[in-house]
Amino acid sequence: MSLQIASVPEKSVSPKNSRVLVIGLLLAFALLVPTYAIVGPLALLDEPTFPSGVPTVPNDATCGFSFNDTIAESRTMTIFGGVKVETGEVECRSEFFILTQTSNVDGDILSVKKKRA
Repeated sequence: MSLQIASVPEKSVSPKNSRVLVIGLLLAFALLVPTYAIVGPLALLDEPTFPSGVPTVPNDATCGFSFNDTIAESRTMTIFGGVKVETGEVECRSEFFILTQTSNVDGDILSVKKKRA
């Protein structure tokens, strides 16, 4: 058996196809620029601005990040085997944090973690 290679005519880019491609790219660019000009500044409005340009981070020494300082209404407690997990919310410089405290059933604190709410 012999293999025959079928001759397939090669397609070339015609001037009409290239013109349509260039016009399409120009049209897409023409629509993209005004859209970015309108939406770009709107996205910046949501970002907080700070006078020094650096966001302020609450200092742990000035805020009490212990579970006893949490808001009483926000506290929850769950016991997994011999580990008690308590969560609560604490406010520091008008920012809220979620505290998670794990302890054993004897009351020995194993860890306290904070996360920005």
